[in-house]
Amino acid sequence: MKFKIGTVAKLTGFSPSGVRYLESRGVAVPSGGREGTYRMYTMDDVARLLECRNYRECGFDIEDTAELFHADDVADVSESLKSRAEGMRDQIRHLENLEAFLESRAKDLDAIGAGKPPVVTTSPSLYWAPLWMPDEKGAAAPIPSGNDGFDIPFADSSFILEGGVEGLSNVRVGYAIMRRFTTRVPDNPDARFVPASKAVKSIVRIGKDFQPNADDLARVASFIRENGLLPKGDAHTQRLCSIHVPHEVRYDVLWQPVSE
Repeated sequence: MKFKIGTVAKLTGFSPSGVRYLESRGVAVPSGGREGTYRMYTMDDVARLLECRNYRECGFDIEDTAELFHADDVADVSESLKSRAEGMRDQIRHLENLEAFLESRAKDLDAIGAGKPPVVTTSPSLYWAPLWMPDEKGAAAPIPSGNDGFDIPFADSSFILEGGVEGLSNVRVGYAIMRRFTTRVPDNPDARFVPASKAVKSIVRIGKDFQPNADDLARVASFIRENGLLPKGDAHTQRLCSIHVPHEVRYDVLWQPVSE
């Protein structure tokens, strides 16, 4: 069976120009002779192009794909494939983190719509560092030295509620990233590590003044008392979502550490 270049392009997923490029590199030269003005491709030619397509799907660009067929020996090809496979494993781990992040966020958003009450759970461990904020006179406060941020992904604006939901004395505005999503401690002298702990989890609204809604905090405090729990130190939040239309509202997930 023989094929014209248009059919080969459809069978392999390459554009006709891509097929011609691989031909120019000596990778897939049509070997089926001619029919009129058309050079014809055989099944063997198509099979080689499909092999090229597999490499393209694995992230090799078309030039590197062609080079795989001109390596000095199979050891060179093997090293290239192993290196690409390791890169793909890193991508898979990254995508798994993305998947977990999206599923967790969607679950919390569903809780808003369902009006679910607070729950006792385990808070995630995370790193937290303050954000730039104006000082009391409205002047620009300096950004802490050495503040080079976090390894992305998933750095989110966040709050530390000093004194917790009942003894609230101050709200510190910052940003946080869950420990599972980063490989290093933020280089910031004011950063803190917030360990995982038993906590009451709830969703609270945050006002434009960066203050949690008082009714939401009271609901969490009431839940803690009714369940015979004792709050332990500062609470912390992590932004869940912001809705700007038709009204301005921000939702945060709040964790209040507790003990029995």
